[in-house]
Parts: sequence; structure tokens; C-alpha cells
Amino acid sequence: MADSLVSIVLRQLVSLIQAEVQQEVRLVAGARKEVEKLRATLTGIRAALNDAERKQVKEKSVRVWLEEVKDITYELDDVLDEWNTRILGSKIEGIQKWKNVKERLDLVASEKDKALDLSQTVIEELPSEIGKLLHLRYLDLSSLDLGELPDAVSNLYNLQTLNLNWCQLLHKLPKGVGKLTNLRHLNMECTDWLSIFPRGIGRLSSLRTLSKFVVSCNREGCRIEELNKLNHLRGHLEISGLENVTDADEARKADLMNKNHLRSLDLVFSFGERKAMEGVIEALEPHPNLEGLQVYDYGGSIFPTWIMMLTNLKDLRLLKCESCDLLPPLGKLPSLEKLLIGHMNSVKNVGLEFLGIEVDGDSGNGNGMRNNDGTVSLAIFPKLKELTFRFMVKWEGWDATIATTTTIAGTSASSDIGGTDSGGDGDGDASARNGTGNEASSGTGNDGDTCVSSGIVSGADGHTSNTTRIMMMPSLHSLSFYDCPNLEALPQCLVMIPLKKLIIRRCPVLEQRCQIRTGQDWSKISHIPDIQI
Repeated sequence: MADSLVSIVLRQLVSLIQAEVQQEVRLVAGARKEVEKLRATLTGIRAALNDAERKQVKEKSVRVWLEEVKDITYELDDVLDEWNTRILGSKIEGIQKWKNVKERLDLVASEKDKALDLSQTVIEELPSEIGKLLHLRYLDLSSLDLGELPDAVSNLYNLQTLNLNWCQLLHKLPKGVGKLTNLRHLNMECTDWLSIFPRGIGRLSSLRTLSKFVVSCNREGCRIEELNKLNHLRGHLEISGLENVTDADEARKADLMNKNHLRSLDLVFSFGERKAMEGVIEALEPHPNLEGLQVYDYGGSIFPTWIMMLTNLKDLRLLKCESCDLLPPLGKLPSLEKLLIGHMNSVKNVGLEFLGIEVDGDSGNGNGMRNNDGTVSLAIFPKLKELTFRFMVKWEGWDATIATTTTIAGTSASSDIGGTDSGGDGDGDASARNGTGNEASSGTGNDGDTCVSSGIVSGADGHTSNTTRIMMMPSLHSLSFYDCPNLEALPQCLVMIPLKKLIIRRCPVLEQRCQIRTGQDWSKISHIPDIQI
């Protein structure tokens, strides 16, 4: 509904301008024509306002337009007295100022017809006549059952936003989409069937939002180099069809490193030659500002090294990477909060490499901090809050054991800390419990078991100045296992992790071991308030 102040001020302006024109007030050259144009513009806006108020229009595009009218009206109200004084005094030094305001009014007067919202209607085919609406800047087709868009859409050269979210039947974009050079936002979330991107996307250099990009397997479709100049992209980007990228040289042309405004990235493969895909994904290194990453259906056997350089990464999903048998050293990532690992059918054991700890070598973990007493506090997965494993059908063991040969950030750790309990009595040897020699003097869980989460590990020379306090997942609140039928046991370190929720679904061995009071792993999880098995 139109704002009363807007209507009042516009009515006053129209009356004033009409009176001045009728009285033939002497104006500077060119001013009379500008005044007459302004009066016509204001009259048109008033008519649209009255119509909106009468109908109590609620469409979001009209509401946005009304807000813009209101903003300009406040500005007009502030200078109304100045306008009146200057006209009556035949001193129009401020005419340029009014011309600027008039230009804004001209723009907003036509703005009402520059947004078209057809979302959630029953339209199944968009008429080609839409290409005649050359003034359109905003076109919302979200949630329509459209299989394709008419090529006439490519004529909308003023279009700035095209919303195709939830057009679940859409399978291709119009051939001339590259002509929409003013386009800033191309939204295509939840368009799973959309698989044909024509050449020309790379010409849309003003794009800020491109939620999806499909690399084509033929000459008529998009190649990955079309991303090269789209360095204003921000928010989320999904790149699929990466199996169609020939090699690392071609992948490098996407220049993801220079897209520093991107916050999340999905890299989606399908099949593809293994070695070639390893080179492709290594060449797709994004800017370290990235906060979210998903790698899906990747056919290589090793993950790219740049994952460990994403120091701002908060959300990581590794899914269907079925040739990878080792997980990257993700425990080193300082900002990681959510981690999902699923359908990794080659993984049989999750070991120290997952924690970022290496045997007989320097882990290079950057999460260590030297304390005043000379000890070093080392956090493994320091900010991780949610950890989920799904469909790990060959996974048998989760080994979090830190033994005497392990090096953590340059110090030699010792003892069997946080390892997987295979059904023994859980007491450990006496030296481990008592912290003698080079053994760990760690926090004590149930039955006197030691745990990495608060362990102090002496250095290789036995001096306390080199001791390391190991904090295992100090922020973890939720741990979930789905469809891991062969996982034999949980790691002992869980007893000292501040978990709030544990979910175990379709994991028969774990379900048996985690039975209340009678299960072999019950002592590791009994402190967790929400256990769902």
C-alpha cells in the first residue's frame, strides 16, 4: 500500500510545478522543458501509487518499487522549499541538482515495469513474446515446470537478475545467454536436470552470482575456460561435468585462485580417467578465502594438496571419492567446523594421517601453541563441531593411537593413547598409566584409560620443556555413523571429547558394542547425553 507521505509530497510537487508553468515564471534556458517533463513524470508516479493503494498490491517487486519511490520522495521533500524560493526569485542555480533528481524519478517511474515475477505459477512454457520486454531487469521464474527457455530471453539485454531456482525440469539454457552482458545474478539452485550450458557464459563479466556451471563434452557447450574472466563471482559456485576437462592445463584456465569473493565451491566429477582427474583437481585450486568445499564423485586416488591450505575452511564434504583409500590430514585445518565423509568405498582404516599426525616425521600441524611452562598445546581438529561418516561399507578400524614412534609438531609422542579398543580390558601398561619414562601422562577416563584429548606427551629427550599437550577435537559436539557395517569399534579418545550427541545407524557391530552398560564400548560413550542407536 502506498505511503501517505509519498502521496502528499507528490501531490504538492505536481501542484507547485503546474502553477509555476501556468504563471509562465521566467526560467533559465532549458528549465521550462525540464519542469514540464518532471510534472508528467510525477503525475505518472502518482497514478501508479493510487493504483497500488487501491488494490493493496502485495507483490514483492511492487513493494521494492514503492520503497524506492519513498526514498526519493524524502529527498524531494527536503529541497521543496529551495525549489519554490529559487523559481519565485528567477534564480535557478540549483537546476542541475533538480535535473539529477528528475533523472532518478524517470528511472523509478519506469521501474515498476522492470520486474516480472512468475514464480510458483502454472506456466509450463514461456512465450517467446517475453523477448519484447526489453526493459526487464528482474525476471523470476523460480519453481516453474519449464523444460527450456525460449531463445527470445537472450534479447533481454537490460536483464540483471534471472532466477531459475527450483526449476527442476529445466535441462538447458538458451543459446544466446551470452548476450545478457548486464546480467549480475544467474540463480540456478536445485536444477538437477540442467546439464546443457551453451558457449558464451564467459562474456557475462558482470556476474556476481552463478550458482551452477556445467562443463560440456561437446564443442557447442561451455568449456571450463569460460570461467576465466568471471572474477566478480561471490557466494556459492557448483562446477559439474569436470570429467570433461581434458587435463590440468585446461583446468587451470578457470583461474579459481583469482575468485576471492567465492565462499563455497562444489567440484562435481563423474567417471573420468583417474590420473587425468588428479591433475585436473590439483589445478582447480581456489582462493584461500573459501569457507565451504564439496568434492563429489572424484575418480582420483589422492586428494589435492591445496585442501590443507584452506585455512578459512569451515565446511568440508568428501563424497563418493571411491578410489581414495587414505583421508587427507584434515586434523590440521584450523577453522574446520563441519566434516562429512561418505561413500568412500576404498577406505578400510582411518589412521593417524586423518588427524594430521605422521609416524617418524614432522606433522607440520599449525595448531600448536607454546605455553608459559614450556609445554606445547596441540589441538587436533581444534574447531570441529560436527563429524559424520556415511556409507563407509569397507571401513573396519578407526585408529587414534599415538605411539612412541609418532612425531607431533616436532616432539616425540608415546603410549597407546586414544586407540581403538578391540575388546581388551582397557587397562594399558603400567608405564602409560603412571606417566613414567617417555610415556604419556594423559587425562584419565573410565577404568583409568588415558586419552589424547587432555594428554601430555614428553619430548624425545624426556625433558618437560618439550612436552606436548594434545587436545583431540576439543569442540566436537556431534558424531554420527550411518551405514558403516564393518566398523569394529570406537576410539578410546571419545571418553574425553565433549560430545553432546552420538548417532549410530545401520552399523551392526557398533550397535552391539555400544549397548547400555553391557557393550564393550559403553564406557567410551556413557558420558554423552544424547545417544541414538
